[in-house]
Order: sequence, then structure tokens, then C-alpha cells
Amino acid sequence: MNVIEMEKPDGVIVSLGGQTAINLAKPLEERGVKLFGTDCAAIEKSENRDAFENLLSELAIPKPKGQAVTCIEDGVKAAEEIGYPVLVRPSFVFGGRAMQIVAKEEHLRHYLKTAVEIDAILRNFTGQCIKP
Repeated sequence: MNVIEMEKPDGVIVSLGGQTAINLAKPLEERGVKLFGTDCAAIEKSENRDAFENLLSELAIPKPKGQAVTCIEDGVKAAEEIGYPVLVRPSFVFGGRAMQIVAKEEHLRHYLKTAVEIDAILRNFTGQCIKP
């Protein structure tokens, strides 16, 4: 906000600058800064998997097979159903951070184990499968 107050731009473009710029969109918008290009609603539709899948369905745009999982065993099962190689990524990551293409179950287990450990640290998550 210091830069905005000093430079007094007509607005800012938050779709450039990676995840940091994207993360700044909502706080900037809430402070009355005009956003050019991609707005917060479009960013949400892009980052939120459910919202993105709903948009693709509404527009009848085909998409590759995919599945959101909350534990390692569900991830392994999903990859077996989809078929290797699989593209894996953590939730709400639009800029490509931490995405990997995984070709084997052992590599998938390592990726998911690391993701669960990081999530446990950040959210006090138990790593257990969550069933609705």
C-alpha cells in the first residue's frame, strides 16, 4: 500500500508476478485498489478445484481425469484409476508451485507423504483419510 499511495496508479495487474501477486489480489481489492485484468472472482474460479471443474462443466469444456484426495492411500488409489504418469499439486496453487509429474507409485507416496507432513505442521492435520 505504501507503493500504491506514493505512485498513485490507476490500478494494478495481479495476474502477473506469480503466487505472491495472486495472493495480494483480495487484500488490494478490499483496500479499494482497482484491479486490471483478472479479478478476485476469476482467481477463485481458477485456484479452487471445485469452482474450476464447475466452470468447465458449465462451458462444456473437456478436462483430463482428476481427483482431489486427503490422504496417501486415496492418492495411490486415484493414481491407479487414472493411470500413471499423474500430475500432482497441493490445493489452491495456481502459479505452479510444488506441482510434479509422478510416474511411479513409490514417487507418489513420497510426494504425498511430504505434502501430508507439511500440512500437519501448518494445519495440525493428522494425515488420516477424511470420509464424508
